[in-house]
Amino acid sequence: MTTIQLFIGALTLLTNAFFVGAEFALEPGFEVAPVPTALLLGPPLVAVIRILRPLAFGINAFANTLLKLLRVEPKNEVEAVFTDDQLARMVMDSSQAGLLSAADGERLRDALELGTRPVGEILVPAARMRTVADTVTPASLERVAAQPGYSRFPVTGGSQALLGYLHIKDALGVADRDEPFPRTVPHPLTRVSIDTRSTTRSPRSAPWAATWPLSPATRASSSAS
Repeated sequence: MTTIQLFIGALTLLTNAFFVGAEFALEPGFEVAPVPTALLLGPPLVAVIRILRPLAFGINAFANTLLKLLRVEPKNEVEAVFTDDQLARMVMDSSQAGLLSAADGERLRDALELGTRPVGEILVPAARMRTVADTVTPASLERVAAQPGYSRFPVTGGSQALLGYLHIKDALGVADRDEPFPRTVPHPLTRVSIDTRSTTRSPRSAPWAATWPLSPATRASSSAS
């Protein structure tokens, strides 16, 4: 046998041993005891990588040179870029084939339309918002969030004015569960004009997006989540 044949045979055996060892020996160890397995195998794997790095770079350089001789531009990463129209077509085809549920398909179509529709098309009227009072407690906020499954809720004062919004995470770690949130806790709201292009989620996927008068005119604002 020639040296090249021996090299190819040894490389094939090492490759098969690597895949078999990784799949059937190392993977169960990482699943059962990830930290001890990583501490045990980390140093020898790093040593192997450092030893074989010149060989790996040499093989990669040889492959790139061969591709250039064949008039093929080598690439280290595979590029997968799709246009909005292509993504929309993929979502539609997946929905028609039953690979996506109706709700998931609608949610993905809404996401692809972000930035293309004005805020006025996606606003939820103030009367339909899920809000909480400024006297809400951490315990009651958790109960309210469990019903619709939303994570953010506008906070209204006595005159129904929006004071900000609370995130369900604001209730975590609060010692007194039955005391109202301090006035400094609600997050500020961003107000935009009704003809602003949308950069938030649509009402079908967002918990709230409120129309709130800026003036007696017909302009409105949206509470950005």
